[in-house]
Amino acid sequence: MINNKRQQQQQQQQIRKTCRFFLIFCGIILLCIWSLVGTWMVIEIHNSSTSSNHLNYNHYHNPSSPSSSSSSYYLSSFVDHNKAGGSVIIHKQQQQQQQQQHHEQKQQQQPPPPPLEFQSISNNAPSCQKLSSPADITVTLVTQVSYDRLWMMEYHCNRYGPNHPISIAVYTNNTYDEILQELQQMDCNIDNDNDNDDVGGGGGVDDENNHHHRRHHPFVDVAILDASRYGSWNDYPVNELRNLALRAVRTTHILYLDVDFWPSEHLYDTIMGNRTRTGTTTVGETNSKSNSNPASTSSLWSEARMALFNDPKQALVIPALQLWRQCKEYKDCRTENIEYMARNLKGLSDGIKSKRITIFDPTNRGGHGSTDYKKWFHQAIGSLYDIPCLQSNRYEPFLLIRYCQDLPPFQSVFAGYGKNKVTWMMQIVRSGYIFSQVGGVYVLHYPHLDSASRQHWQAKLPKHVNEVEDEDEDEDVAQDEEHNKSPREDHNHHKKRKKRKKMVNLEEYKRGQVDKLYFAFKTWLKETIPSELTRLSLCEDAQDDDSKLWIDPELKRKTTTTTTTTD
Repeated sequence: MINNKRQQQQQQQQIRKTCRFFLIFCGIILLCIWSLVGTWMVIEIHNSSTSSNHLNYNHYHNPSSPSSSSSSYYLSSFVDHNKAGGSVIIHKQQQQQQQQQHHEQKQQQQPPPPPLEFQSISNNAPSCQKLSSPADITVTLVTQVSYDRLWMMEYHCNRYGPNHPISIAVYTNNTYDEILQELQQMDCNIDNDNDNDDVGGGGGVDDENNHHHRRHHPFVDVAILDASRYGSWNDYPVNELRNLALRAVRTTHILYLDVDFWPSEHLYDTIMGNRTRTGTTTVGETNSKSNSNPASTSSLWSEARMALFNDPKQALVIPALQLWRQCKEYKDCRTENIEYMARNLKGLSDGIKSKRITIFDPTNRGGHGSTDYKKWFHQAIGSLYDIPCLQSNRYEPFLLIRYCQDLPPFQSVFAGYGKNKVTWMMQIVRSGYIFSQVGGVYVLHYPHLDSASRQHWQAKLPKHVNEVEDEDEDEDVAQDEEHNKSPREDHNHHKKRKKRKKMVNLEEYKRGQVDKLYFAFKTWLKETIPSELTRLSLCEDAQDDDSKLWIDPELKRKTTTTTTTTD
C-alpha cells in the first residue's frame, strides 16, 4: 500500500513537472512571437509616420490636397512600442493607404502649371510705318493710377496742357461715370457729349475678358480696371494697367509717366518745337525771363522732333527729380508738399538751392544713375545729350518713345512692386533703342507714403539668417565666450563652435518671388532677342545688378553661365 501511494505521488509530481515545462516552453514561444509582432509594428509605424509627414507637407504647400479637416484621411490611432515591451495601440493602416492613394490620384489629375508667357511685341499697337515728315509726330501722355492717387491727375492735366492727348488707366471699385465726373472737376478735358471719336475700343462697353471699361474722348481717354475682381492690393496689376492705357493711344509716340511724377510745364511744347529756344537758358542760369518764349529759333523743327523722325528707335529721356516730404510726421501733408512741387525751371532751381529738391533717387543709384544730371544742369532748353552707356541694368527713366508694334509691351506677369518697369527698359535696350536726355524739361516726384505693394515687397528676412550656432555646441564653450574667455583646447571634452548657414526659403517672400521671375525673364530675353541688335551697352564700371537679388545662388550661377555662353 505504501509503495502504491509513493508511486502515485511520483507520477503526479512527474505530471506537474511535465506541465510546468510545457507551460514554460509555450511561454517562451509566445514571447518570441510577441517580440516579432512588436518589431514588425515598430517598422510599420516608422514607415507610416514618414508617409504621413510627406502627405502633410504636400497638403500645406498644395491647395488642392485633401482638406485638413477631413479626419478620415489622417491617422486616427498610433502604435507605441518601447524596448521593454510597452503598450501597443493598433494603427489603422487601411485609412493611411487610402489617404496616400487619394493624394497620388489628385496629383496625377492636376494639370502642370502653365509656362510663363513673355511678350516680344505690342500686338495691340499699329504697324511700324516710316513717317513722311517731322510734322507727322504726335505724342500722348500715358499713365496709370490707383483710385487713392487719382487726385494727382489735376496736376498732370494742368501742366501737360489741356489740349494735348492723355490716356489714363484707373484701378478702382468706383463706376466709370464716377471717375469721369471726378476728372471733369479737375479740369481735365473730358467731353461726355462727344462720343463720335471712338476708335477701336468699345465706346463705354464693359469688356468681360479684360474686366475694363473704356470710352474715347477728344484729349483725355479713360479706361477702368475693376479692382473688385483682383483681390489683394499687394499685387497691384501695374503692368496690366499700363498696357490698358497704351491700347487707347492713337499718336505716333508716347510719353510714359507714373502718376506720382509730375511733368514740368511746357514739356510738350518744348519737345514738339512749339516752344523754341535760344540755346542759352539752363537750370543753372535760370532767371525771371526763362518762362517766356524766346524770340529766335535754331531751326524749323526742334532738335528732339528731328531726332525722333530720323531714328524710329530714338527714345528721349526726361530727367527725374524728387521733392522731400515737407512735414516731419510720416503722413501725406498734401498742402505743404504741393506748394513746393516746382512747375518750371525757376521753381526747380529755388528748390534745389533750398535742398527741398534733389535728383531721383539717392537710395537707388541704378534706377536713374545713367542720366547725366551734371550735364543736364547746363543743357540748353530742348537740346539733346546722347547717353553713351548704361551704369546699370536697372536703369528705368521716363521715356518719350515711338508707339508701334516694335515697342515691347509691359510684361503683365509682373504685378505689385519690383522689376515691373525695369524689365520693360531691359527689353527696350536689348531691342536696339538709343537714349538722349532732353534739356530744360523734367518730371518731379511727389513724396507720397509707401504703397501696400511696396510694404509687401520690403518684408525683411529673419534676423541672424546668415549664420547660426550648431546644435551640438558644448555649453561650457558658450559660457566661456560669454565671459570673454578663450575656449578650452581639450577637444575630448569640448567641441569647437561651428557655424552653418540657416536655410531660408526666399520664395516665401514677395521679393524672392519677383527676383526668381526676373531671372526667368532675363533668360527668355537673351534667348529671344539677338545681342547684335543692342546699340546701347553697359559702361565698363557698371554696377553688379545681380549681387543683391533674393535668389538661390545655384540658380544665379547657372543663369550667369548660360547668359555668358549665349552672348
